[in-house]
Amino acid sequence: MPKYEYLSHEDMNNYYAEVIRAMTVDKFKPDVVFAPMRGGADFGIKLSTYYGIPFESIQWQTRDGLVKDTARLMELYTTYNGKNILIVDDICDSGETLKGIEHASGYRGTNIRFAVAIENIECGFACDYSSREISRTEDTQWFIFPWEDWWRRN
Repeated sequence: MPKYEYLSHEDMNNYYAEVIRAMTVDKFKPDVVFAPMRGGADFGIKLSTYYGIPFESIQWQTRDGLVKDTARLMELYTTYNGKNILIVDDICDSGETLKGIEHASGYRGTNIRFAVAIENIECGFACDYSSREISRTEDTQWFIFPWEDWWRRN
């Protein structure tokens, strides 16, 4: 039977705050936040509000349907060319989502950075910022994010 870890909104907000602290230490301030829907929405909207910068959603799913809106992503890269772009997601587990987004850009310049709340350090994709590192060899639980079962938590 799989082991589940139920994360609260407070847990997620604490993870986001850790990422903001790390970016502050690194002196990186994004000009825009991109986030793949659905998992990155909460993080992206909150960082956009915190920094007072635009938020751009990307239809990019590798788990619940294979949707990869490369055309929209390329349009956003063109629109924000030369700006500090922060791409966020809730978790980098297999790394497939962020690898695909990075690959679509054609490069990973110093102005494009990736941040996640939870990062599997064994996935083959190195995020610039993360709050919680896990090793899938040791941490086999499935994470249930607060937006995934909010109707059962009331």
